[in-house]
Amino acid sequence: MNLWEAISIEQPGILACTGAGGKTSLLQTLAKEGSSCYFPVILSTTTKMFFHQIEKFMPIVSNDYEIGASRIAAQLATGTSAAWVNSREGDKCLGVPALWLDRLAAANPSSQLLVEADGARSRLIKAPAAYEPVIPFSTTITAGVLNLQALGQPLDERVAHRPELISSLLNKSLGEKLEALDFAAIALHEQGIFKTSRGRKVFLLTGADAASPDQIAAIIQGLRRKPADIYRCILTEGYGENMRPLEVYDL
Repeated sequence: MNLWEAISIEQPGILACTGAGGKTSLLQTLAKEGSSCYFPVILSTTTKMFFHQIEKFMPIVSNDYEIGASRIAAQLATGTSAAWVNSREGDKCLGVPALWLDRLAAANPSSQLLVEADGARSRLIKAPAAYEPVIPFSTTITAGVLNLQALGQPLDERVAHRPELISSLLNKSLGEKLEALDFAAIALHEQGIFKTSRGRKVFLLTGADAASPDQIAAIIQGLRRKPADIYRCILTEGYGENMRPLEVYDL
């Protein structure tokens, strides 16, 4: 089983990725799997990304919808994956408006859009600010990501993006060690990584080698203890284009 199958992407649409500690690897892996085995793939973001993370897809840089959409169509017609960002400054690129991605999905109904919907500044966990995540309206799957390497670490800016928001969400003091049930809480809380999500929710725990079987079991039990509409939880390992599922838990 690969990630595409574990998430159960059965028809083209928009998958929006939120959270921290593996979002770009998830999208890179899905792009590789999708373009070779399933549907044409379009990568984009509604936030900021490093250009080198999508450079191999020869991203189109345009702040004009008509120009960008026509170039996407031309690239897909060659049988290759495509990517689109609004602008670029050095190695940083700015994403396109979410409404443009809705239009793009409608114009390319046979393609899978993979969208990074918030940023995390390379941290392992996060809680979203008031203005994020920015998820296209027609999103069919929201994939939330947290990295298990934060387990046992103090809640501070070294492992967390906006640790003060996580502190408030968890009712946990800054500097306290992060525990297994904290991961379930960040996924389940209305202000957690699935805030404003659309479509089916899938929760991915990356960095699997950092957690013990008992810690994984505690997270799954925590997810099942509180009624929620998270479809499944996927335990993963690997980075870049080589992320792979180790266990899949239906919730």
